[in-house]
Amino acid sequence: MRIILFSLLLVLAGCSSQPQVTTYFLGKAPQATSETRATSHLRQCQWRLAGVEMADFLAGNGLVYQVSNHELAIARQHLWAGDISEQIKVKMASLLAHECPREASVNIPAQQPLTLTLSFNEFHGRYSGDALIGGHWRISKTSGEQVLQADFHYDVPLASDGYPALVESLSLGLEKLARDIDAGLESLNLTSEQSLASTR
Repeated sequence: MRIILFSLLLVLAGCSSQPQVTTYFLGKAPQATSETRATSHLRQCQWRLAGVEMADFLAGNGLVYQVSNHELAIARQHLWAGDISEQIKVKMASLLAHECPREASVNIPAQQPLTLTLSFNEFHGRYSGDALIGGHWRISKTSGEQVLQADFHYDVPLASDGYPALVESLSLGLEKLARDIDAGLESLNLTSEQSLASTR
C-alpha cells in the first residue's frame, strides 16, 4: 500500500513540475477614429491582402529570441496561439481596413485589381531589448506584374522584460508597417487620379 501511495506521489510531483505553456496572439487592431472613417470612403482602395510569407525559422509555433549576434532561441513554453502567418494576415487586414472601406479589401473591382503580399525575415526579440520586424512588401496586378514594392525594418523597444512585452512590441511594429503600406497605397491612388486627370 505504501509503495502504491509513494508511486502516486511521484506521479503527481512529476505532473506539477512540468513547465507551464503560455500562448500568445497579436490582438485586434485599434479602433478607427471618426476622422479616419470619414476620410476612408473618399479613397479608392482596389487591393486585397493575398498572403503572408515567413522565413522558415519564424514559421513555427515558438516565439523566437535572438540571444547573441549569431544565435537564435525558439521558445518551447511560449507559443503562438495558432499559425503566426495567419495571425499577421488578420491583424494587417484589420489595420489597413481602417484606412479603406472594409469591403474594398475583399471585393476587388474588376478593372484593376491589385494584391498585397507580405514577406517577413524578422519577427522576433533581440537581446538588446527590442523587437525586430523586417522584410518586404509588394503590390502586384493579378497578371503578376509588380506595381510597387518596398523593404521594411523596425526596431521597437520592449516596455519591460518578458514575452508579453515582446508580443506587444511586435504588434506595435505591425501598426508601423500598416501606416507605411497605407502611404504606398495612397501614392498609387494619387498617381491613378493624376493619370485620369491628364487624359480628360
